[in-house]
Amino acid sequence: MDVSLATSAGRADRPNEDFVGAVPGAVVLLDGAGIPGAESLCSHGVAWYTHRLGGALLGHLSRGDGRELAAILATAIDEIAAEHGHT
Repeated sequence: MDVSLATSAGRADRPNEDFVGAVPGAVVLLDGAGIPGAESLCSHGVAWYTHRLGGALLGHLSRGDGRELAAILATAIDEIAAEHGHT
């Protein structure tokens, strides 16, 4: 079965803050829902965060190690927070 996954930016003048991806047995869809002006609070921005978090989630989900989704999500959030901490 062929499946197409796509998102688009909320506004043409802004980066796409959404993420969608899939591995066997799981789909990750994150709505960035950025806040106007958030760029002044962080150099990375919402798009950076959602794309990193989505990738980390897919990586963990692809392992199929039997952990609960909440634990996988917490691990992914911790990893991205660590990448982001110095900023």
